[in-house]
Amino acid sequence: MTNTDDLVASLLDRRPSPLGDLIPKPFVVPQYDGYSVANATATLGACLNIPLGTMPPLDAAYWHPLLGGGIDRIIFLIVDALGWQRMQQALAADTRTATWLAEYGAIIRPMTALFPSTTTATTLSLWTGVPPAQHGILGYLQWLREFGVVANMIGLKPWLGAFDGTLIDAGLDPANAIPVRNIGHTLLAFGVDTHILIGAHILNSGLSQITFDGVPQERLHGYASLGDCFSILRDLAEQTAHHPAFIGAYWPDFDTLSHIHGPTPRHWDAEWAMFAYMLRTQLVESLSPAARRRTLLVITADHGHNTVTPERVIEVGQHPDLAECLRIPPTGDSRAPYLFVREGMKAQARAYIEEVLGHAFHVLDAQEALHAGLWGPGTPMVETPHRMGDLVLLGYDGYALEYRQREFFLVGRHGSLWPDEAIVPWIAMRLDA
Repeated sequence: MTNTDDLVASLLDRRPSPLGDLIPKPFVVPQYDGYSVANATATLGACLNIPLGTMPPLDAAYWHPLLGGGIDRIIFLIVDALGWQRMQQALAADTRTATWLAEYGAIIRPMTALFPSTTTATTLSLWTGVPPAQHGILGYLQWLREFGVVANMIGLKPWLGAFDGTLIDAGLDPANAIPVRNIGHTLLAFGVDTHILIGAHILNSGLSQITFDGVPQERLHGYASLGDCFSILRDLAEQTAHHPAFIGAYWPDFDTLSHIHGPTPRHWDAEWAMFAYMLRTQLVESLSPAARRRTLLVITADHGHNTVTPERVIEVGQHPDLAECLRIPPTGDSRAPYLFVREGMKAQARAYIEEVLGHAFHVLDAQEALHAGLWGPGTPMVETPHRMGDLVLLGYDGYALEYRQREFFLVGRHGSLWPDEAIVPWIAMRLDA
């Protein structure tokens, strides 16, 4: 095995108790003790000698070798759906980028995703430094008992029903929607010039309003394309070349592509080639020596993708004995659904899943999983126990649970803990190397 194969194998073999006792192989156990994406934010803070969030930093091997001479500036890229497995396959063919990363002494190591391995939960953890249990956003679809609805947590809109507005229109206050604040507040308080870039089309989305509430508007930048994103990053790096700075950005297109086509080489590798070329030529190699000095570039992801086939999509309506047990439609994500069960029917629902759908899903008791740390350590946000239902399902390879048929079939999906969706990269490199 190569060194990277050894690293992945060690992650898969590391199964800390009690969570590791609940999750069978080959599912990945989220390793919140220093080997997961949930530890990335604290690591960024440690590089700047600033406490960020509530988690411990990553293991020293991920970042200590880069500290020589100190770090004043971090450029942090969250690349949606940059799964470890697909990235390694792309790098094997893209020798130019692999060589370039090696020349810069980049540290490239795998991490586990958090749970669920989905954007809403993970990006909020990256921007706040706390795991999902503590911020309370537990998936794409979420039961909000305070509004009595299942909501789409990206748009903050009711999933079902005729109401066409957002929950903000209905009274949700972004300032009080989560009990923690974006790391930008802490960084600015410590004198770090902080800027955040996201697509202009989602700059004012419901999730963005929650995530970035209170961050000064002049610190939030919307971009129109990948070239525009790197151009703004480059300008900000030059503007902050002589003082401490943090420049964070989110790039979504690997996720969009993978939902449509799956993580197939033909489409994914073409996207990687464009991303890697632009990263090298339009950002790093275009920076002045002053902007590179004591600057750390970090790239990570929220999840990878698992390929789902139509014959492995299970519709709740085709299983009336299961549907009869449910109080509301499944929430969460199709590969990691949360089931809210009628009073006195949890044992019946669990038995049905294990006996009839056991080939497709591993089932967990939600409260037991919470206490074991599935959504991360620490004191849960007050609404967390009410948002994860009674049973949690982990999809095996290629399986998904749907309440109703989608208008557009998603080939690539995520949310569960299968290796191709639940192992993500940590790439860190000094730009003055």
